[in-house]
Amino acid sequence: MEEEPEETEPIMDSTDSTDAPLEDFNALVIDFIEAKDSKEIDQAWINVKTAASQTLAMEHENRTP
Repeated sequence: MEEEPEETEPIMDSTDSTDAPLEDFNALVIDFIEAKDSKEIDQAWINVKTAASQTLAMEHENRTP
């Protein structure tokens, strides 16, 4: 008998029309992938981590009553 996958709540609300943080994060990831030298890679990685932290903090703030 097949088990049905457990439903989980998505990290980002797909009905939310404010996709700017996610789009910004995606752009930073692309910058990281396209970075040529180690200095560019280091800065791109810092930018990605910062954006991820800020996005997660905003999501946590939105979910906290």
